[in-house]
This record gives sequence, structure tokens and C-alpha cells, in this order.
Amino acid sequence: MYCNAIRSKRLFDYKLELESQKLPFLEEKLATLRRIKADEDSMRLPCSVEEDIQETLERIGTLKNNPVEIKPVEQMELVPSYQVPDTLFWIGCTKDTVRY
Repeated sequence: MYCNAIRSKRLFDYKLELESQKLPFLEEKLATLRRIKADEDSMRLPCSVEEDIQETLERIGTLKNNPVEIKPVEQMELVPSYQVPDTLFWIGCTKDTVRY
């Protein structure tokens, strides 16, 4: 159980770290796409990143308006609990004599 708690905490911390990096990453991506668009405009080429700019703006707006709530990972039982039957007929012993 202790290992599960450590794993859950580390996973939760990592998700928080990734979530905190999302907005700065999208803002950097938007700046890069705008530089690409400016270069294409200066060379009189058709804009190839307009769709990406719009999508990135929408994602930034969504993140700013609705921050994502990260919930801790639920504890899950890695080994299912095993119920020892009252009598093990095939061995001929009772559950009091079985070591598990």
C-alpha cells in the first residue's frame, strides 16, 4: 500500500508540473507560428499556419477561462484479495493450516 501511495503522489505531482507548463508552451507556440506567418507574408507566400494559429488561440482561451482540475489517482488494488475457502478438499486441510 505504501508503494501505491508513493506512486500516486509522484504521478499527481508530475501531472501538476505538466499542467503548469501547458500555457507557457502554447504561448511560445503561438509566437513561433506568428513569426512563420510574418515570414510567409514577407515572401508573398500563401499562409500555411493560419489554421494552427486559430487552434492555438482557442486552446489558450480555453485554458485561461477553464483551468483543468487534476484529481489524485485512485488507489487500486494491484493483487485482488483472495478468499481462502473454509475447506480445501483437494489437499485435505483447512484454511487455518494454509500459509499464504
